[in-house]
Amino acid sequence: MMIIRETQKLKFYLLSLLDTKYHDNIASNIQSILPQHKAQINNLKEDGLSIVGYCRKSDLDKQDNIVNLLQRMVDNHYQRSLVDKVFVSPCSNASSPFSERDLSDQCEVFSHLKSVHGDTQDMLKYISNDDNICIVSFDFAGLSTNISDLKEFVRNHENLRKRPAIE
Repeated sequence: MMIIRETQKLKFYLLSLLDTKYHDNIASNIQSILPQHKAQINNLKEDGLSIVGYCRKSDLDKQDNIVNLLQRMVDNHYQRSLVDKVFVSPCSNASSPFSERDLSDQCEVFSHLKSVHGDTQDMLKYISNDDNICIVSFDFAGLSTNISDLKEFVRNHENLRKRPAIE
């Protein structure tokens, strides 16, 4: 028997379990998602689009293994989304405007990353000079949580023929 003093706070967590009758359907869906995603990306490539991956992480000071996390994201872009290039923003918040990301050259992370083509500013230059771009990000927050900035970003880059594809 456990005795809890009145001054202690009791912590508990809610655990939700998926009913077993849904397991097969969920497993089947998970198994088919990646091949469908790759087929969609290949169709975009056949239509002449350049597939660009974008990875973003927040504050560098809060994460000890930032290089490993970013490298895994980069590798996943190449393996899962068959991207042609990957750009990385190693220290920007999801709410910060694209035009304000990676303005200073003080990040040492890039020297440790493989197969990266630059930061956000490099991506902005690339998509401004190349036609038919499709940007792939791991989730909505991977691009931006600032809806008005995201809309402006897409509006200002008409060569983004397809809306950003989100894994």
